[in-house]
Amino acid sequence: MFATLRPAYALRSRGAGMAVTRNLVLLTHGGRTVPPCADTRVAAGLPMPGVFLVTDDTPVGQAIDDLLIAANCLSPDECKDIVRYFLL
Repeated sequence: MFATLRPAYALRSRGAGMAVTRNLVLLTHGGRTVPPCADTRVAAGLPMPGVFLVTDDTPVGQAIDDLLIAANCLSPDECKDIVRYFLL
């Protein structure tokens, strides 16, 4: 369900295209670059399985716990076309 990519240009890169074609949620900490790209994709009617954004100041243990809960509790439809923020 998750694909980890570098944040800069992530939704325009070959790796992001692979995540989309495989219906994978993008996991990133690119808070300035990724959400606008995701919004552009959705506005253009392109598929966007979802983005999970973890801020840089979120403790690693908390981020892992939150992401595991999300991965186990959210359906693909609940992630589609949105950016979910995991904040401190």
